[in-house]
Amino acid sequence: MPYRQLLKLLEPGVLIEIEVTCDAHIWAVAIESEKNDYFVVHYNTDVTTICRKRLSTIALSNNCRINHLHDLNYTPFQESEIVNRALSKLGACKKNTNSENFAKECRNGAAGWMSYSQLLPHIKPGCLIEIKLKTGLYDWAVAIKKERNDYFVVHAKDRKVKYKRLIDITGHKECRINNLNDLENAPFPEIIIVERAMRNVGKVNPFEDNEYFARECRYGVAGWIPYDKLLPHIKLGDLIEIDVSRGMLPIPIYHWAVAIEVDAEDCFVVNLRDDSVVYRERLSKISLGKNCRINNAYDEQSPAFKAEDVVKRALDRVGKSMIQYSLRKYNCEHFAKYCRNGDATSHQVRNAGLFVVDRILGD
Repeated sequence: MPYRQLLKLLEPGVLIEIEVTCDAHIWAVAIESEKNDYFVVHYNTDVTTICRKRLSTIALSNNCRINHLHDLNYTPFQESEIVNRALSKLGACKKNTNSENFAKECRNGAAGWMSYSQLLPHIKPGCLIEIKLKTGLYDWAVAIKKERNDYFVVHAKDRKVKYKRLIDITGHKECRINNLNDLENAPFPEIIIVERAMRNVGKVNPFEDNEYFARECRYGVAGWIPYDKLLPHIKLGDLIEIDVSRGMLPIPIYHWAVAIEVDAEDCFVVNLRDDSVVYRERLSKISLGKNCRINNAYDEQSPAFKAEDVVKRALDRVGKSMIQYSLRKYNCEHFAKYCRNGDATSHQVRNAGLFVVDRILGD
């Protein structure tokens, strides 16, 4: 938004991101208000020095916004400490940084990629650790607990899930905390994330990469991917969530289905359509051109039936006309979770501000 509109939202310690061009952004730390302006501290790349300036002289006619996404990874300091950390650097000449990293260092004490020893004080149980490999790829691990001067993690490498010291994985590689998917998916409580990771130790990683495994532990779901990439991961009884909104609606809309038959070529699912009838269909057909994911996250609140029972509960409804389809009271998500868990909360109803918990369909 324009600088003038942002001004009324500013408070000391907030981080301001200014869009200079599509690829160039300036970051600053809000310090104090003065008349119709705001003083900020920022890293001036032209002189490689920390400066205190009026926000109006930096923002000019460019759009800007408050950006605290980094708080998902690193706990912010108190307002007064953020301001003091920024002011204490005034006049300093810093060559190996940029305005974004400087601002995040002031607010959170950490920014960007760092060494293991630098990251260690910020790690908490349940957070996801991302490690930069020389190949341009990334390794992932789930933080479990600190012991002495080290942190133990659960790490799925070479298809085997192991409990290891983080230092043995990172070595001299750069790493960082990456919980940014919290924006899209609410993480489980810390103790649940740790339990989900530890229960897999010694087992074979069911996923092709350890990022998928790490996100499954923290959220119960991983990222959105095309159907053909999801297929190798699908098991009988899994709930498949399909993004059908395509960004055209004010709230995301997802279609849900139950996996009832899986082979190397395709997956058959049972799903409730908006004509209130339950169908058996190819997943490749209903997910064509859309991204999808496995979403069994509700298992932590309501334990799932055995896979064969989930399949039977779904198949028993095929071809039947059910209660009138309704986003609020009875939708495809309700039906899918009924098949797997016996009762259901529809999160897309919750996201629409219509929180509903329905016990649907007697056994």
